[in-house]
Amino acid sequence: MRELISILFALALMSSAGVATAQPAGAAQAAPPRALSVDRVIAIVNDEAITQHEVDDAKRIVLTKMKQQNVQPPASDVLEKQVLERLITERSLMQYAKETGLRIDDTQIERAIQRIAQDNKLSPEEFKKALAVEKISYAKYRDDIRGELVVQRLREREVENR
Repeated sequence: MRELISILFALALMSSAGVATAQPAGAAQAAPPRALSVDRVIAIVNDEAITQHEVDDAKRIVLTKMKQQNVQPPASDVLEKQVLERLITERSLMQYAKETGLRIDDTQIERAIQRIAQDNKLSPEEFKKALAVEKISYAKYRDDIRGELVVQRLREREVENR
């Protein structure tokens, strides 16, 4: 599997301090300065960056699922490392799938989401509302389902090849 997943991993030690901007002399009185949040790069997988924001979002979702299942989460630094490793693996698998021409169309994604909603005895609208309650956007959920389907197809293809 090593040849399938080539990971170039670089931790960026960039500070997430605010960015100062120069303003003309009269502009400072017209508008108060605004704080800018800066997202920092945590890892690079081939030519794609994984940011702190992505890690934080994934960590929030994992913590929510663990709480729902009454599972004690590991220490914050351990969880963050595990989430980062998962994101790196997912990103490299998605890159490999793209390189090999594996695609999942929108119809397949919608069918999978409908099955998930039915399994939870929800209509599509109720399912979307449930996602909103969990603070998960429908677009993000679709992307996650697409990723899961791609990984599943990659596994199936690798098993067939062996």
